[in-house]
Amino acid sequence: MAATTLARGIAVVTTRESDAAVAADHRAETANRANAAACLNLHAALASPNNGPAVHLFLSSLPAAKDVRFVPWRTAQSAWITRSTALAAALNSALTQAGVTVTLGRIALPAIDSMACPAVAVEIAPQRQTDAAGAGDADFEAKVAQALAAALVEWRSDAFGERQP
Repeated sequence: MAATTLARGIAVVTTRESDAAVAADHRAETANRANAAACLNLHAALASPNNGPAVHLFLSSLPAAKDVRFVPWRTAQSAWITRSTALAAALNSALTQAGVTVTLGRIALPAIDSMACPAVAVEIAPQRQTDAAGAGDADFEAKVAQALAAALVEWRSDAFGERQP
């Protein structure tokens, strides 16, 4: 069930409030119904493959499309690739300035491929732990959350942040 809150002057719509699975189509429907100005699809990994805390930013691998009147559901993101790239750049900059290691990539992402707004998948990977139950690092997660919020505020205030395909 989606919930809406206000943070830093931005309406935030979440697709879940617990560790329950949410279908990719439901995530896209929620973003599209909310007429989202941007969407961050957040995931927490148990550990970073490079044995250090990191964030991985992923964009859809769909090719960019311009001046499209009707975009099929599974390729809606194609009209937003350029703006999603600008959003990823803002996120990358803020995370890097916060001292977080960031990797960027493009991949087929069913939830994001169907979103009609700038969208980036954010995988938060803390330092590898021997005990999976202790995988969360509150300080690292707080640093990432603050950097993501700052990037969204800056991106929104920038001329690129105005909603348009």
